Amino acid sequence: MYDGLRTLAYVAAAWLIAYALARAAGLDKRLAWLRIGPGYLVLRSRRLNRLMSDVVARHRRAAATFCVVSAASGVAMIAAAFAMLAMNLVVYFTATPGGPPPAQLLLPGVTISFDTFARMLPGIVLILFSHEMSHKIALDAVGIRVRSVGVFLALLIPGAFVEPDEEEFGRSGPGPRMKVLAAGSLANIMLALALMPLVTSPGLFLAAISPLYSPPAGVVVSRIIPGTPMHNQSFIEAGDVILEVKGVRVRCIDDLLGIRLSPGEEVRVTYIDVDTGSVRSIVLRAAADPENASRGILGYIPENYYPPKLPWLPPTLPDAIYESLYWASFLSLNVALINMLPIFPLDGYGFADALLESAGLRGRVRRAVLYALMALSLALLATNLAANLIWRLVAG
Repeated sequence: MYDGLRTLAYVAAAWLIAYALARAAGLDKRLAWLRIGPGYLVLRSRRLNRLMSDVVARHRRAAATFCVVSAASGVAMIAAAFAMLAMNLVVYFTATPGGPPPAQLLLPGVTISFDTFARMLPGIVLILFSHEMSHKIALDAVGIRVRSVGVFLALLIPGAFVEPDEEEFGRSGPGPRMKVLAAGSLANIMLALALMPLVTSPGLFLAAISPLYSPPAGVVVSRIIPGTPMHNQSFIEAGDVILEVKGVRVRCIDDLLGIRLSPGEEVRVTYIDVDTGSVRSIVLRAAADPENASRGILGYIPENYYPPKLPWLPPTLPDAIYESLYWASFLSLNVALINMLPIFPLDGYGFADALLESAGLRGRVRRAVLYALMALSLALLATNLAANLIWRLVAG
């Protein structure tokens, strides 16, 4: 955690230096397509805007169909978002106390490691780009002018944005607004569904990487946990490949899950020393798991070892790719649904407003219903956050 905070401090310092240099050189005034701030960089692109418009013009029927599906699925996405939050609360209140939380707040350096967050970044980038470019497609399809599109960098997180003509968008009818506002979330759901087979079917994932990698043949020691037997008692280092534990051949992480260790038990570990390529064996005394005193641990984070077919390929790359695909699928689905909650300034707020307008509600009545939906959404979100925090406090 402290290494992650130190990294964030370095990044923040680098941004401040870059910002000061850019302001001193007057780059943001001399270059209309560039905007730089203390923690962000924005690049606008007319070429990308024209390119996307040309693509929509050549495939206008497909774009129009996508818009119709977006508007039609918007109500279902709002209902699914409410159901997801409500079901999550039920799980919180019925789950076994003392276990892991049913849902986890993703806080880098707190609930997830910065290494895990780094593997989430490709998925975050893919989600943001697909979301915003889908808004661009919908805007062009319904004939609303787009002022600019571009990319940004917020600290180390890249993304994309689309700036429509707000006056023209506001004057458009509820139908076009619903199509535009639901397009981003629909694209995220399509992305999640496209990636899900790769993360739920090991055979399909192996087939996808088979041109470059062989099937798993061990587990790589990704990281050794300080203060554990592997840190204190052995010469095993990060990068070494474990072949056998307690007399059981280990070909993948699933094999490790079936090996039961007891605190104080002497465990023989056979591994490949990555520096010399030699096979070695060592006996470690298992320690008690801090989260379950009846279970023994050796103290390392494993990753599947895929023998590369080319010598310059890193053996841990497939695991990193798999984890990025997993997070992209998981986050894409959740972002899609949360974004459709009728909470300002999420897309769901504008969609709900346009939906109520299309249903004939006007003035105070429409605002009252919209605010009631927003209050319900905020209450569900706040209750979920409170339940998560209470669970973490009770669990210690």
